Amino acid sequence: MAIDYSGPEACKLYTFEAGKHLGKLLPFVGGFMLLLGLAMCFYGAKLLFQLFGTMIFMFVSAIVFMGIYNFFLPGDSSIYLVIVVAVIAAALGVAAAMFSYKFSKQWAVPLLAAWGGIALASVVIKLLKVNNATAGIAIAVALSLAFGYFATKLNKQVKIFATAFVGASIVMSGLSKLLGHDQHENDADMFEKLFIVGIFVVTIMGSIAQFIFFRDEGKDDDDFMATEDEGRTCGCF
Repeated sequence: MAIDYSGPEACKLYTFEAGKHLGKLLPFVGGFMLLLGLAMCFYGAKLLFQLFGTMIFMFVSAIVFMGIYNFFLPGDSSIYLVIVVAVIAAALGVAAAMFSYKFSKQWAVPLLAAWGGIALASVVIKLLKVNNATAGIAIAVALSLAFGYFATKLNKQVKIFATAFVGASIVMSGLSKLLGHDQHENDADMFEKLFIVGIFVVTIMGSIAQFIFFRDEGKDDDDFMATEDEGRTCGCF
């Protein structure tokens, strides 16, 4: 359906057509997302603050770039102007990531867990085939709040599961770009099923790996006498 409107104040169409310039970069973007997702999925609990800063960088950069692209760039912008905007967006993303480190130790786990809740909500919505926007938002809000709350009570467990789940989602998104699925939607139904199954399989693998890697996390690593024989230690005094 096409709607034509003539007048001095036509409605602005918000799009992200930079893909026509950046389509050839999708494999590189997919590769970066794949590496980032694997790191988060299998080692995220240990690199939580660094990964949190990376996610802030990606989010802010994307929002700034798309905002400038839609509001200020003409439709026939050259690739060089698009690159300049991308550099500006990346610089602001870096600044936001550096600033976020000040509160990351307090809020990184709850926010990441809330993000994991939103990611899970997107999967639940697809599985239940929820078409009502209000219901979808309600599911996302409920799961994000629940994950954020439990992150404050079960810090280690939620931290591992959330990083594994979010990382698995990024892994599958990166794979879709590497395989060129973003440009070929003929097999959308089959790919969507494989995408969801892949997320859960990779999440389970990442969670198990992290529980094994970090099973001793939380023990008093600062007690340098903990590994010493108590008798020999006391004999030194």
